[in-house]
Amino acid sequence: MASTTSGFKDLLNVLSKSEVPSKSVLVDGFMQKDKMVDYSTTQRRLKKQRRIERNKTKGAKWFNMPSTEMTEERKNDLMIIRMRNVLDPKRFYKKNETSVLPKYFQIGTVVEPAADFYHARIPKKQRKQTIVEELLADADFSRIKKRFKEQHPKKTPYKFKRKEKKKANRKSDKNASE
Repeated sequence: MASTTSGFKDLLNVLSKSEVPSKSVLVDGFMQKDKMVDYSTTQRRLKKQRRIERNKTKGAKWFNMPSTEMTEERKNDLMIIRMRNVLDPKRFYKKNETSVLPKYFQIGTVVEPAADFYHARIPKKQRKQTIVEELLADADFSRIKKRFKEQHPKKTPYKFKRKEKKKANRKSDKNASE
């Protein structure tokens, strides 16, 4: 075994760095390496791995924003933000660009300055975790929701209307025959 080790060292000493190919395994410090470089991975597999890594973030222009995990709470919050024109009917909002929920987004918290402590602050008891909880606790929203229900009563399906009509016709036929 000592002869093979000295054989590698002799080979490295004989070859100058200009003669050693760039992908050669026999480079300076070869004997100190724990493992060899794996050249068995194919270009296709490497490309696939790079694509998966690239899809984990939005990209360098977006400061590598990671894709956020979609939970039920976040999904509901995003749906409410999409339907914000219903919340305040007197205010105009632009139409949504896509019908799909975003993959890359961030949620932050508003930190109030110390000057707003007395007049524009929400007490801790009234603070909610999600937008849905805030809307359910909001009195203005409940008023809008009540008005919306009055303007748009729940419609009964056609088949129930048809059944009621048949019952009424039978009663009228029965009363006519008596």
